[in-house]
Amino acid sequence: MGDSVEEFPRYTVLQRVGQSVLGLTKRMMQRNLARINPEKPSETSSSEQNYDEYGFSIPDNAFANGIMAYENSFNEKRERRLKRWEEIDLTDAWKTENPMYLKILIRKGIPDHYRARMWYTLSGASEFSQQMQGMYKILLDQPLDPQDANRIELDIYRTFPSNVNYMRDAQGAEKLRNVLRAFAKFAPSTGYCQSFNYLAGVLLLFMDEEMAFLTMVQMLDSRVPGKGMKILDYYNDGMLGLRRDILVLEMILQRRHRRLYNHLKKHVGDLTCICAEWFLCLFSISLPMPTLLRVWDSMFHEGDKILFRVAIALFKVHEKKLLKLEGDLLMYCKTMASGIVQHDEILKVAFYHLTFFRRRDIQQMRLQAVEKIREAEHTNQM
Repeated sequence: MGDSVEEFPRYTVLQRVGQSVLGLTKRMMQRNLARINPEKPSETSSSEQNYDEYGFSIPDNAFANGIMAYENSFNEKRERRLKRWEEIDLTDAWKTENPMYLKILIRKGIPDHYRARMWYTLSGASEFSQQMQGMYKILLDQPLDPQDANRIELDIYRTFPSNVNYMRDAQGAEKLRNVLRAFAKFAPSTGYCQSFNYLAGVLLLFMDEEMAFLTMVQMLDSRVPGKGMKILDYYNDGMLGLRRDILVLEMILQRRHRRLYNHLKKHVGDLTCICAEWFLCLFSISLPMPTLLRVWDSMFHEGDKILFRVAIALFKVHEKKLLKLEGDLLMYCKTMASGIVQHDEILKVAFYHLTFFRRRDIQQMRLQAVEKIREAEHTNQM
């Protein structure tokens, strides 16, 4: 990818919140995509290229070696945790009787071969499927708005281009196309938005396409009370949900890390240019994949408050470094998530060093944030 923001299609969701944010965030996404998922062809032929367990090519560099070294050092702990999963009976009755133990297990990471089943169940997608029997095929058979269809085609091969599943002629690319088309048809008021491709791309690493579609609905616009998330307003015109939750994040930072908050406001200003990518893509192009999967494990179980926990944890673990920076502060903030290889350590901070993260407190702050946004909009119109 080049440096020009024009390479990204004009439909990108960030266009809806102003050209200044659009330019900043597009450049941020370009840098991260170039760094994490390079599009340049490898000098090594595909037959000689090494891929990890999720289908991503393994570059021969220090960062990739660091991930592999950490994962190897984590194997013993991973095996102990796997045995705990194998010892339990994951029936609905067991889950009801052992909610805290289940929460602890999930926070310590769901084994890969359990993820499809657990994400599907925890998100409420399994319940939602009962309302949607036969609907996935019906949605695929219906004609799609030409603009959405074109936008999806543009993004298919931009989705994790270093992953063997989404390369040209790969079966995963067709599955991705189907999931995105079905979702755009299911949510016509939103249609297709850039970042949906990354969400579906991660789900399809573990699920078949219909499961991925149903889980994606529950991630963004839950139809099952008490499960999943309702954050489709992150992507709708005006992006009120995104603006609201970034303002909530600022409120939390101000209350818990006032010195860092003041430093960021002085040298960066609005945190949208840092955090928009995190929230829109649910960290899928920001964190290394093993770390992301651990985050999503708990996100499916505990809901969108996990987004705030992880965002605050990112600022907390980098706080000393951030307080020393001024001119380079914004650039450092934009890339700091990509280096979080040690997922056990960051999640200990997110879960056990950030206490009193109650859902009702977040809901109250959301109401306050919306009121502030409305007041600012009213003032600007005067």
